[in-house]
Amino acid sequence: MNRFEGTIFRLPLRTAAQVQSSSLIDKDNVLQFSNLRTQLDVNYFEQAKKSLALLANLHTIEFCTGIIEQGHDCTPIRQFHTRWTVGIEEGSFIQEIPDSCPDEMPVEKIKFSYFDVAHRSFQESYTTVENWVVVSAFLSREAFEQTCSSREFPRKAVLSGEKNSIPAVAVAVELRHDPKRDGNFYSSLPLPAPTGLPIHCHGLFAMSSDRRSIRIDGESGEWNRYLAEKCFPHLYFALLEQLCLTKTENYYAYWPGLTAPNAVSNALLLSFWTRVRWSSRQLLLSPDKKAFTFAQTIFDGRTVQRTKNSSDDPIARLVRLLRPQHLLIHEPALNAGLIPEVLSPANLQLNVLNPAFLRKLLSQSEAPKALKTFDNPSIRQISDFILEEDVSFERVVGCYICRLANGEFFRISDRRKESKIAYLIDLNGFILLNHLARDRFIDPRSIPTRNWNLHGDRFNIGIFDGQTLDELICGAFPPETMRTYQPTEASFIRKLMQYVVDEKFVTTFHQSRPMLPVQNNPSTFVSLKGCTILAVMPPDVPKEMNKLCQSLGINILEKTEQADVIKMTHSWNRDERFLECIFRSQGNKFDNLNNMHVLLKQHELEV
Repeated sequence: MNRFEGTIFRLPLRTAAQVQSSSLIDKDNVLQFSNLRTQLDVNYFEQAKKSLALLANLHTIEFCTGIIEQGHDCTPIRQFHTRWTVGIEEGSFIQEIPDSCPDEMPVEKIKFSYFDVAHRSFQESYTTVENWVVVSAFLSREAFEQTCSSREFPRKAVLSGEKNSIPAVAVAVELRHDPKRDGNFYSSLPLPAPTGLPIHCHGLFAMSSDRRSIRIDGESGEWNRYLAEKCFPHLYFALLEQLCLTKTENYYAYWPGLTAPNAVSNALLLSFWTRVRWSSRQLLLSPDKKAFTFAQTIFDGRTVQRTKNSSDDPIARLVRLLRPQHLLIHEPALNAGLIPEVLSPANLQLNVLNPAFLRKLLSQSEAPKALKTFDNPSIRQISDFILEEDVSFERVVGCYICRLANGEFFRISDRRKESKIAYLIDLNGFILLNHLARDRFIDPRSIPTRNWNLHGDRFNIGIFDGQTLDELICGAFPPETMRTYQPTEASFIRKLMQYVVDEKFVTTFHQSRPMLPVQNNPSTFVSLKGCTILAVMPPDVPKEMNKLCQSLGINILEKTEQADVIKMTHSWNRDERFLECIFRSQGNKFDNLNNMHVLLKQHELEV
């Protein structure tokens, strides 16, 4: 070791005679060489890599042991053997990072450094390489004048950006598969003060007299809090952005938690979570490894259970369809820091997926096109979500959420501003009637599972009732006294009349439209008005008279539950009604009374 480019510390620092004569050394507990070697082999070997991370001018640390041997000429020969070495590998690079908001930044000349630290143990014959990232900066002139111009720090030490200058503040992290929150505070060298974060933080701290703790009292404490609150968060953002842009594995594990081991860390945490939402840096990483800013990100604030099967989640899929350029992210650790329960969504300054946010998306003109790609159970789930805060129907005014029978989506609005009304109807009615007004019926399979409070006629959605059914049928069928329908039409009318009975609707369309079926001809129907002018008998006709009516062309009503029809037929005198029907069906044949008697005798009936 005749030539060595560096600094050598020879240990032990004192000879045996110096130890005995020194008044500073405990004579009873002298540190033995074997113990010293163990300390350096184990403890300092692990600390050396951390020491190199934030030192500007130190690149390698080696630990060697030596022995003195006798040469051939009896001269002492010193032999040194390297036990381990820790050094920064070649290939490291430094890059300057632009400020995200230079007008408010207390630091400047932000630099990003990436390097490898190699550990070589010659005793155990192994080498490990660790990847480190460091972001460093100096205080801006304005920040220096406001905060520390009166302190003992030399201006050059705080403001300098010259090569090999020690930065005023820096953060560093070792890239690992399982990042842990085991960082330390530094003042160039590691301090016995944990950050409680995945990162290490270096600063020109005001220290206690023994340089083992960071002060939190008085003016010194205010300075340390300034570094924690104003400076470190900006460097932390810059560090995270570099990790995000380089698609670092397990990226979100490098974000901070919510608890801090000391007052300085607590100040840093509170400032981080408060300021990060305003950052313009690309700090959010998508599952496909793309970087996004906060303005481009939507935070899914729902519970883990609600987002467990994201591939089957219609709410998330709808958001992605309506915000294709945004990142929808569900990271519980981030949500805990960014969406505290004490803040309402309006005060978050974030895009948070909650009922109010989704209602806003559903009010956009692009919403119907996106909604058409969902099936009815998914639409129902979306509807339930946007109403989960409050079942009041006012919550969904302006939203496209109701699927009509024709597949289009209906925008809910104030009835005074919208002439078109859509109707809520039960499933049986929807299946039966939707072909008559496909643009007016809301598919009940897509509406929320909870009841909607429509507050009367305030909105352009109504409840389907008998009056609405009257309008619908009268618009679809012309007024007639009697009509013979096709089999499919006849089947529809029979189901329609049964539906009216089942729903207890009060209707009048059968008074002018042929909707009352007659016996012995399943496709023929009459209207109530037709019963007053046509040859139609009531349902309770005796068997003998029934046969006669058939032969005479007299129709007999089927039994019905329509109150007005029952009332009318009960008012008839059966015998008189029969004669009336004979005249109505055969009247042109009865030019005298004898002809009628002849006809009746032919049917073995006397009147």
